Amino acid sequence: MKVNAEALGQPSWVEWKDGVRLQILPAPITRMNDIRKKAFKKNTLFENREKVIEVEFDAKVYLSEVANLILEWEGLVDQNDKPIPCSAQMKFLLLNYGVMFNENGEADKESMAGFIVEEAQKLATFHSDKLKEEKDNFLALGGG
Repeated sequence: MKVNAEALGQPSWVEWKDGVRLQILPAPITRMNDIRKKAFKKNTLFENREKVIEVEFDAKVYLSEVANLILEWEGLVDQNDKPIPCSAQMKFLLLNYGVMFNENGEADKESMAGFIVEEAQKLATFHSDKLKEEKDNFLALGGG
């Protein structure tokens, strides 16, 4: 069976803002759920003999995981027009810049973090749909 390499969830380049391009990995909803689970911490406390569970969102953990979806970028420069390297530290700093989270641990869609999550999920859906289409075509032609 021949499979289109793009359908295997390969990284893709996406346009962000002001000529900045990002190469990101697809992230199916299951991966994003795993990232959110890592970022939410449960603390069990006892107050007046009552069990109380507190849930905290750790943005640092979340952004570190989202940073792993970025493989490369183009067009990000500093104030002297020098390219900013796509290092783990720079990814984290740029993802952290101006990001706001809602109560569900979802990043503001205008931020780099929110954009990457949204695009990574779109890519995952696209790749999943392409694989299904290729499988259906293969089976329709008598394969299988």
